[in-house]
Amino acid sequence: MLQEGQEVLASILAATNASDKDAIRAMYESKIASLESSNEITNKIGNESQAILSAVNNGIVSNDKNTTTILSAISADGSATRALINANEVQNLRDELESERRRGDRRETEININNSNSQTQAQVQTLTNSLVPILSGIQSQFAHNTNSLVNLGTMLGTAQTASNANTSVN
Repeated sequence: MLQEGQEVLASILAATNASDKDAIRAMYESKIASLESSNEITNKIGNESQAILSAVNNGIVSNDKNTTTILSAISADGSATRALINANEVQNLRDELESERRRGDRRETEININNSNSQTQAQVQTLTNSLVPILSGIQSQFAHNTNSLVNLGTMLGTAQTASNANTSVN
């Protein structure tokens, strides 16, 4: 681009007189200085942009590493928390199972006691039912015997009158 500008300047200078040539040359040199300054600024901006882009890329890489580290820590913490929750739940279930087993043992004992009581009551009822006729017979015999009491000392029945009799037993 600079070479093209110089060629254009040479053609313009060839077509103009000497005083105009000096003015045109001064304007050209001013523009060249301005362009060179612009080029320097552009180069500086480019270099600064590259430095900023590099810093941003390094920050992104650093942030990616930090993010990975944080995600790994969160994952490990989550795994540990899940393991703790599972262990607590398993222990609670074991405790509940043991409690149910104890209740079952108590229920079984209660059932055995109730069955034993029922069996005992049935046996008592059977014995009572079998003793009632015997007791009724004894009661009727007792009533009959009561009506015919004999005084063994006098050998008199209840319907007889007592008299003094000597009874001797050898």
